[in-house]
Amino acid sequence: MKISKRLKQIASYVDDNSHIIDVGCDHALLSIYLVENKKNIKIVASDINEGPLQRAKENIKKYGLEDKIEVSLANGLEKLDKETDTVIIAGMGYLTIKEILENGNLSNIKTVIVSVNDDFTFLKRFMKKIRFSIQYEEVIEDHNKFYIIIKAVKGRKKYKDKKIINEDYIKYLKHTLKKKKRIVNQIPKNKIITKFKLRKEIKRINKILK
Repeated sequence: MKISKRLKQIASYVDDNSHIIDVGCDHALLSIYLVENKKNIKIVASDINEGPLQRAKENIKKYGLEDKIEVSLANGLEKLDKETDTVIIAGMGYLTIKEILENGNLSNIKTVIVSVNDDFTFLKRFMKKIRFSIQYEEVIEDHNKFYIIIKAVKGRKKYKDKKIINEDYIKYLKHTLKKKKRIVNQIPKNKIITKFKLRKEIKRINKILK
């Protein structure tokens, strides 16, 4: 089956033999793709709303995967079972993802894969705060939006953060650089510290691009 560029990249970070919950599964396209392309996985397609969940059920039935994908009406991780070791949250903003992870019992979770299109820096800081080390970090442009995809594993500094330097990442950096330069020129002269921080960030981005 065909899925978006972003969902395909998210799927690439899922390990075989995983027991997954796909939070906010929408039409369950990612869940279906994972079952068809990964080995020996179990997956729960979960959503807080009846409408998307009904469409998810229809799609799962269409592909004949009713016996391989469990469907759950739930708010975030409230119905998380003890066998689940991988959480996927995609298509939500940073604050929503933060709330879901803060309110969930992550004691048996080994891997968290998230994708957002806002507050990239805050998301990375939060993952470290809840003691998940970022293993991979990638920027994807899909339908004229930039998304960050992060795969994090339980434990601090267990892995070195590996940034995937692809064309989309470079494009994102150039887009961010242009935006920050515009902002720094609009900041009043008396906001010395704010200007200093922005210029430092601009310098950092320029260094990466070089």
